[in-house]
Amino acid sequence: MKRLVPRIRASYSEEMSKSLGARSDNEVAEMMLKDGCFILHRLLKYARCAKMEEADDGNDRFGEDDEDWTQVYGRCFIWQFVTGDLLLLENQIPFFLIRELFQQLRNEDEPEELLVTGGLRLFWSLRPQMLHRLPIACDDVHHLLHLFYLSVGLPATDRKQQQQHSHRRRSDELLSELPQWIPCAKELEEAGVRFRKRKNATSFLDVKFARGVLEIPQLELNDSSEPLFRNLIAFEQTYPHTARDVSTYAVFMNCLVTSEEDMRILDLHGILVNHLNHRRCLPWRFFSDIVAQVHWSTDNYLVNLMSAVNSLRSRRACSRGEHTVFLVLEIPQLELNDSSEPLFRNLIAFEQTYPHTARDVSTYAVFMNCLVTSEEDMRILDLHGILVNHLNHRRCLPWRFFSDIVAQVHWSTDNYLVNLMSAVNRYRDRRRHKWRAALVRATTSATPG
Repeated sequence: MKRLVPRIRASYSEEMSKSLGARSDNEVAEMMLKDGCFILHRLLKYARCAKMEEADDGNDRFGEDDEDWTQVYGRCFIWQFVTGDLLLLENQIPFFLIRELFQQLRNEDEPEELLVTGGLRLFWSLRPQMLHRLPIACDDVHHLLHLFYLSVGLPATDRKQQQQHSHRRRSDELLSELPQWIPCAKELEEAGVRFRKRKNATSFLDVKFARGVLEIPQLELNDSSEPLFRNLIAFEQTYPHTARDVSTYAVFMNCLVTSEEDMRILDLHGILVNHLNHRRCLPWRFFSDIVAQVHWSTDNYLVNLMSAVNSLRSRRACSRGEHTVFLVLEIPQLELNDSSEPLFRNLIAFEQTYPHTARDVSTYAVFMNCLVTSEEDMRILDLHGILVNHLNHRRCLPWRFFSDIVAQVHWSTDNYLVNLMSAVNRYRDRRRHKWRAALVRATTSATPG
């Protein structure tokens, strides 16, 4: 074990390496030996469980021969918590260490693939969806969380197809022009988009859209779902060259579920099955809580799907005459997340204190504050893809974002938007006066002579 210590130290981040650096090689070797033997015991135990179930046509007889049960009598849920802790990012140990211990302790007829089999069976109850998966090679696994990630992610064949579609699209459009949002479930349903639970999916991430039907694999949400998603997303965000598919899926679902009504629609179609503890959180806020401050690529595996959904919705809206527009106010898209408020406050503070600086950010913030004075205003701008809301609903009301940051802001009436606002006001007054005149004429013509 001591000869593996340099390789073990090199496997961790700089911050974690400092923690290990405070320990001697003997202490590191002893700690890894204990942790590795514990994990190896669990993996081999559950590999044996999987073999028994396969011999018994899938029947779960694991509880009948669980020698660990006597060790936790009176604490029957302890192993459930232990299993969850094994998937925490900060608890990971290199998989090569477990493989090395297995090579030293295994019987001659035991293949190394038992480690993967045992890991998949160990985390069986935590997987978002039971799936038939291609084999996972030990050489491809870095640690237990990575093994779990490989077992729930998109297969390599689907990933290759998605990348090919993405590259073709990227050649036609700039990344800044790609869709980064999708309307909520209620608005899509009103636009004629149908929801359906996707069967025989290769992963819970395997979302499809065709002929106006949005097919999403079923996902069960329970009290272990939040830490599970958080750690999968943390792994994607920190591990280099990793496709951020779970992050993309979470942001996609956060767009779909923005209210209790959206949650009800997806539950009605069997897409989201809610077993969350209502006392601990509001179920419809599940995804908004876990995607706060998440970075995701606009060149992702759902970019074509979101574009197709938005295109269909726009076509159907136009066919119903919803977009009869006389004046077009074009506003660049702005994503609001938990870092947006301090960013705007500091930019505005700089403008307010630095002499001879045009107060353009202050002007923009006041302009947007005029536009967004209610939840309905926020919904309209979100509907047109102008404001993409990733704010944590528990911390603030999204539609009050601009009113909060422009309090006591001084801005010049001679600003870069003064002509635009004047033109909008003239147009509004002109349309209002025409409406009043038409109303008066109609009333006069209907009055008996």
